[in-house]
Amino acid sequence: MSGSGRRILVDHRGGKGVGDLICEMNFYRALHQQEPEAELVSRGSRSLAWGQPLVSAFDETTPEEAFDRVVCLDGDRLAAFTRGKAEALREGRSVFDHFLHHVDLPRLGRPPDLFVLPVEIEELGLEDDGDGGLIIAYSADSKDPDRRWGEERFAELARYLEERHGVSLIELGSGMTGGHLGVGYDAVGAFTLRQSMAALWLADGFLGNHGGLTHMAGALGTPILSPWGSSTPYAAYTYDDLSIAIEPDLSCRHCIWTHAARPECVAVDPMRGRTPCTQLISVEEMLAAADDFVERLCDRRAELRDRKRERLREAREPSSLVQFDPAAAVTPVTHQRIYLGGRNASWGPEHGQDNFVRLQQIVSFPNWADPGGGWRELLSWYVGHVDPESPVALTVTAYPLTGTEIRVLLEEHFTWHGVPERGMPKIMVILGGLGESERQWLINRGVAYFPVPGPYHSPTFALESEVPFALSTSELELYLA
Repeated sequence: MSGSGRRILVDHRGGKGVGDLICEMNFYRALHQQEPEAELVSRGSRSLAWGQPLVSAFDETTPEEAFDRVVCLDGDRLAAFTRGKAEALREGRSVFDHFLHHVDLPRLGRPPDLFVLPVEIEELGLEDDGDGGLIIAYSADSKDPDRRWGEERFAELARYLEERHGVSLIELGSGMTGGHLGVGYDAVGAFTLRQSMAALWLADGFLGNHGGLTHMAGALGTPILSPWGSSTPYAAYTYDDLSIAIEPDLSCRHCIWTHAARPECVAVDPMRGRTPCTQLISVEEMLAAADDFVERLCDRRAELRDRKRERLREAREPSSLVQFDPAAAVTPVTHQRIYLGGRNASWGPEHGQDNFVRLQQIVSFPNWADPGGGWRELLSWYVGHVDPESPVALTVTAYPLTGTEIRVLLEEHFTWHGVPERGMPKIMVILGGLGESERQWLINRGVAYFPVPGPYHSPTFALESEVPFALSTSELELYLA
């Protein structure tokens, strides 16, 4: 990197979802177009920005004053971005350019790019077997009920693709609201974000609800077949000319951007329900679209794979960057963390760093296969002493359970304690396995560690820290009082 250029920090923090963070990957291209000699430093989304050829370094600690310029969509800018969605919809402005507009960057008129590294593809062990058949990744998961088409429908569509067209299928997702459909290779809850990116790079196509994985696929160059609900029309999110989006014909469509959601839709339980938007899209309509989708993929498969291989060569050589530390990147994005209870805005951004770090976390690794003993003692104490307004959150890993299984366990316990009437306390659940270094990292970030005997207990502690760690429930009560 030339020493004559300015140093610009791109800060991705601020309570945005995975899809939004993917849109922000266009910041680097726009900045490079505006200031080609500048050194671009990334903060707050290392797992998505890793491999970006225009990123020179990752930095989570340097004060903003040390940079010549800081680009960040948060605070007033984020509020203006949200208010301006209806205007962008009327103007036909793409979501990608809508993001750029609100950080004073030039419009690019193109979607963002994500990059994976050759070693990540090799380590995944899912290379094409050479039989010439299509590989399609899919997911029935979605955190928003207005985007959820339904597990049973996705299962029927997946079986149709397998039986009618002979495609190989791999199922992705966190398992939070759907998954484990039993069609193809089941990787639900098993992959980190980077592994999911590698799987989507390998796939010829992706099938799923409008959401983070959908945008991840598009940004990796993998065409999409998707039923869309109440959000922006797909035309504003177009990644390529092969993708197909099916949208229902409703007068209240795009209510997320026009702020005209129906009361009955707002009232839907986000953990269980679905809204009318996607439910009007029939299985027959999606099956017909799937036939067209497969034909398109077969016709242009060689071209698409050549494009992906070229992008693989463009990915930034890791040795030229600040080393990527997976343990330091344990974030809600990386391990698909889900939230139960509380209000996100009151205790830290959904994928945040600042407030997330300051939150008082009690960290524990319970044995979910046998949720009793010390774990039941901790949970009983926690729900009895913590309310939605408290800055104290319980952070636990759910491995090897899925989001659906963990939800049932916790809801049963909360109901037993009468929590719904009092308001649910803050619980952060990490789906997927964690290595020892990652568990140690979480312990170091907490104000207390509650050891529960079992296979997931971490026996080591950061003794050099100034905060107490291995505390009993009685000690927790005294310490947090």
